[in-house]
Amino acid sequence: MKIIFYMVRHGQTLFNSMARIQGACDSPLTEKGIAQALEARDALKDIPFTKAFSSTSERASDTCELILGDRNLMIQRSKLLKEFDFGLLDGSKFEEVADEIFKRRANGEDFTDIGGDSNETIAKRIKEGFEYMIQQCVDGDIVLVVTHGAYGRHVIETVFNKKLENNHGDHIIYPNAGIMKFEYEDGEYHLITMPTPANAFKMI
Repeated sequence: MKIIFYMVRHGQTLFNSMARIQGACDSPLTEKGIAQALEARDALKDIPFTKAFSSTSERASDTCELILGDRNLMIQRSKLLKEFDFGLLDGSKFEEVADEIFKRRANGEDFTDIGGDSNETIAKRIKEGFEYMIQQCVDGDIVLVVTHGAYGRHVIETVFNKKLENNHGDHIIYPNAGIMKFEYEDGEYHLITMPTPANAFKMI
């Protein structure tokens, strides 16, 4: 069985624009975020999607609806596609908690002691989420998945065993409405395109 996936991060949100930590908490798309989602729609307009999945978060669901536009395709929403949970730090201004964020990342990205996720819990959720999507698919499906930035980074690290880092070891942000393409075939996943801004993806 072969399935093609296009995974998109949601457009910019109010909390993104305010530099607030946004994991399990939610905030609406900004005008810029809506425009970014429409750029993704334009970049993917010729892709004949047969399935669509989205995180249950409003920002991802709204982005998915904007990308699909008037296509007659039901969106399957799942909590298994929700963002990494930063626990008590969720909603905080990044500049106020940056030291703690960096420290926790350096020590294995574990937020469980403050009610959030760890590398292990997000990896488990990703595995279950991918199994869920595969179970809903048939051979030849072309799938749209709309999720989140940190979630997408962990997909790259846990599914494809790659680091989303630059040469200095700094995390590279999965861009808002950025698109990643990969395929599943007979039990194995293959990364085709790393996260790419929508306006650049359509040039690939």
